[in-house]
Amino acid sequence: MPLFRPREQQLEILLRDLRPVSLLLGLVYNHTQYPHLFENEVSCEFVLAGIERGSSDSVKSEFKDYSARCNEWLCENNLVAAALARIESVGLRYKFYVSDQWGAYFSALGVWADEKAIARLEGLAADDTGIFKPAERAEAAEKFRIFMARNHSKDYLANREILPDVGGSPYCDPCSYRNT
Repeated sequence: MPLFRPREQQLEILLRDLRPVSLLLGLVYNHTQYPHLFENEVSCEFVLAGIERGSSDSVKSEFKDYSARCNEWLCENNLVAAALARIESVGLRYKFYVSDQWGAYFSALGVWADEKAIARLEGLAADDTGIFKPAERAEAAEKFRIFMARNHSKDYLANREILPDVGGSPYCDPCSYRNT
């Protein structure tokens, strides 16, 4: 059965995924989990809507039309345009597309970044959190690296034995730790 989300819900999901902290988590996670896939840049994908691969041809066609319309609408939205301009300003690239991978058809936003862009994105995440002083930024960056190593790396169990517990990501509200 197709997953046709209302425009408002797609907008809310996309704006959440375009936050610097969401992009940072996705990009750094992919870079640490799949380093063999990424030589010069890393990517992440945010699924907006999808259907199962076994769906009928008419449903597939309807879904592709729906996805294309939603992607156009999202690109025309002022809030989305501002969020996209912000991530572009630090060197990230993006593309909306409809794909048919992993046993399903889906509408997604793909984001690509090199290491320098990821560092600048981390600066945006720090700005959004109110971390402005250089010493505080350095401390937050170190805590973020430990947080990722303890929670989102292939060796997370071993890392939990050797690295200190820093709580959640320094770029997230503690109330949202379970979502990061």
